[in-house]
Amino acid sequence: MMDRPSNKRLGDFLRAHRERLVPPAGGASRRRTPGMRREELADLAGISATWLTWLEQGREVTASGAALVRLATALRLTPAASLFDLAGRRDPDETVPDETELPAEIAALPDQFSGPAYLLDHLWTARAWNEAAASLFMGWLDPQSDERNLLNFVFLSPAARTLIGNCA
Repeated sequence: MMDRPSNKRLGDFLRAHRERLVPPAGGASRRRTPGMRREELADLAGISATWLTWLEQGREVTASGAALVRLATALRLTPAASLFDLAGRRDPDETVPDETELPAEIAALPDQFSGPAYLLDHLWTARAWNEAAASLFMGWLDPQSDERNLLNFVFLSPAARTLIGNCA
């Protein structure tokens, strides 16, 4: 769950953007509020008007990433990053940047340690390591291994069972 200020900021953001939208053609010409009605936006986003009302009121509800994508599309927000930031969520359609190249000064960090040292990325894949780590973690960081993801190694590799032993 998001904290109350985040819920309030998200609600204010949604309402402000909804009120800026031009109402759909064929709607009643007399409106008490500017922009699009909650029901109209909810219909465009494929969510219930009640759910949208709760989001705008800052209630303690959490919208899924898919619902936020639909809301961002209905609100014509490009990119939708602000909406996801306010909701404390990650855009499921966001592309992960290519991380094939590490800056040289970062890649050299493990070599500054005399003991085993390695760097992991956000997916738990080893990106750089020193010789001591390669010697210690046979089957994972040694030159013969093609598996560099620590989680895959620990949970799926028979070599990890030998290295780690029986932890049960």
